Amino acid sequence: MSKLSLILAESSLELIPKEIQNHPSVLSHCKKLSKTASRVLLDNSWHYAAMKGIENEMKRGRPDLVYFSMLEACSTPLYFEKKFQFTFIL
Repeated sequence: MSKLSLILAESSLELIPKEIQNHPSVLSHCKKLSKTASRVLLDNSWHYAAMKGIENEMKRGRPDLVYFSMLEACSTPLYFEKKFQFTFIL
């Protein structure tokens, strides 16, 4: 029995990179979460100011895309029949 794979390539899912971990917007958001910057996902909606000028800024910081893709995939009949798998290529 074969499974269908959902491949999320360049999924924009990453932790906050070291070069912006000390930016005020990052520190403020991490303080609200009570977490260190090295343990928080990069999110363009929260860290937009800090992301200005970093490499590939338009392709980074979109965990919502991964979340909604998985949410939609988990509501399909294939998922309930266990004929579905996720693959992430970061």
